[in-house]
Amino acid sequence: MSAVQIIYPIYFPFKPLSNSLYPFYPRPYITIFRLFLAVACSFSEPLVDTATLEGSLPPPLQRASAREFIHISVHNSPKLSEFVEHMIKAQPESSQLIYNTYLELCLNDMMHKQDGSLDKRDVEKKAMDLLQTGEGHYDIDLALALCQKHNFTKGILYLYEKAKLYQKILHYHMDHEKYGNILDVCKRYGTQDPNLWVQALSYFAMKQKDCKPFIVDVLSQIDRHNLLSPLLVIQTLAHNSTATLTVIKDYIVRRLQQENDQITEDERLIEQYREETKIKRAEIEEMKTSAKIFQVSKCSVCSHPLELPSVHVLCQHSYHQSCFESYSDNDQECPACLPENRKVLDIIKAQEQNKDLDEEFHRQ
Repeated sequence: MSAVQIIYPIYFPFKPLSNSLYPFYPRPYITIFRLFLAVACSFSEPLVDTATLEGSLPPPLQRASAREFIHISVHNSPKLSEFVEHMIKAQPESSQLIYNTYLELCLNDMMHKQDGSLDKRDVEKKAMDLLQTGEGHYDIDLALALCQKHNFTKGILYLYEKAKLYQKILHYHMDHEKYGNILDVCKRYGTQDPNLWVQALSYFAMKQKDCKPFIVDVLSQIDRHNLLSPLLVIQTLAHNSTATLTVIKDYIVRRLQQENDQITEDERLIEQYREETKIKRAEIEEMKTSAKIFQVSKCSVCSHPLELPSVHVLCQHSYHQSCFESYSDNDQECPACLPENRKVLDIIKAQEQNKDLDEEFHRQ
């Protein structure tokens, strides 16, 4: 006789008596329930159906529904926790209700354990295992609310990270004045959200405690990623009475040196562009006043010897007419020079737009 045939006759009388049996026999009740979960049997269907009698394949068997029994042990949290934990292990595809219930039970149990005790660490591990391995099975918003309600720091920070709420992680440590953790958060997530460094600087600037080492670390990152202008940095640190000039001296000197180097480079480029402009103007004048001799013997597209009809361009590129028509977007531009010319035109267009923005800014 199979396990299904043994268990099936007691399922229906057992179910309505669960409310009466559990308070007096919790351990046997849990044992029997686990047996129901383990047996793949659809208790809502006859033991032998018509399809089986006719020789065809029977429908796939289903497990007993755990939700039908969860209310029985609701007033006994330890047993309910054990009950739901086994339920999740036996049926990993259980509904969100089961996972949410188990998380809440773990957090409630955690509140009654002594800090630092082995029992509390064990419950914390169960809660974290559920959050980390049960992804997609629980409601993340409800889980976050439960962790906040029970002040479960590890769970709160894990869910913030999972939702990419890096600002929330930073503010959490700010609220608890954990300076070292603030820097750790900025270093860990600063590449995804550079603004974390700016917020950290503002936070330390508002503190009246001596935060010089933290300010120096934050300033180095702001300088490296060029997140704030020196003027805004000075204005931000002006709120901190302990942030003396010695704290930002290295930063200011370094930024002034960078600005000076940039000015020198800009002056060099200006002079270079001025000379190149003179050369181009001279070439344009020569084109206007004298004849241009084309001595190119090969096509700039296919590199084969030129044959008539051919097309010659003032930039000293020459083409078979068929090659020119195939590769040119229009008959007014050289195909070889077109990409570089478009880059120059885009730069000029961007400069014109920035000029308009500057003028509008000064008008306002």
